[in-house]
Amino acid sequence: MTFLGGGVGVGGGNFATDEFRTTPEEEELVDFISFVLDDLQDTWRGLLPTYRDATLVLFREATRSGCGVGQREMGPFYCPADEQVYIGLSFYDELRSRFGAPGDFAQAYVLAHEIGTTSRP
Repeated sequence: MTFLGGGVGVGGGNFATDEFRTTPEEEELVDFISFVLDDLQDTWRGLLPTYRDATLVLFREATRSGCGVGQREMGPFYCPADEQVYIGLSFYDELRSRFGAPGDFAQAYVLAHEIGTTSRP
């Protein structure tokens, strides 16, 4: 997993750390996200032989991206300029509290959606 610009990049060696410390609560979530990301990328590689792994960047409040500053209020997004997926860790809290979508399935679904936007030949 990689933390970039205040964020964390996750999955299959597609992470970097930048003095970003996770809380014990976040560690469990980050481990789950990493597992799902690896599984998603394995699946896409099997379906699309030309698929290139994307990098996932996790962040708290804001992070720099190739598309400008990504803020938690924006929600998850894919930036084609740097071919990275960005998800604010607090978004998963919002899934549970604001949108009534708690649990692993909702978290994996969001990640699958964003990684699916990167599926380019």
